[in-house]
Amino acid sequence: MMAKTGIEVPTLQNTGIDKEHIKVQLDYHQENNKLNIALKEKWLETLFSANFLVFLVTIFVIASGFVYMCVDGVMKTDIVEYWKLILPVVTTYIGYAIGKGKVG
Repeated sequence: MMAKTGIEVPTLQNTGIDKEHIKVQLDYHQENNKLNIALKEKWLETLFSANFLVFLVTIFVIASGFVYMCVDGVMKTDIVEYWKLILPVVTTYIGYAIGKGKVG
């Protein structure tokens, strides 16, 4: 079919796909995108939560204790004093992490 403008307009072909089928596919993709966004938000909230950051600091403190133990020339009494310094931090966090879900 030739229009008055000189541009050939293609004729509509029957593809076998109706409006309902397209709507179902669009609804599926929309819901899938919503779920993906919700999952990403949940992971980000977990990753940047205060508990997780305190957990990372606690792991770092424990690792620093083991690294300090491996340093050459460090006296045994210095190692014991260092662990006496960091152990209350570790046990406090562990107690908080275990007991925070219990109401008492």
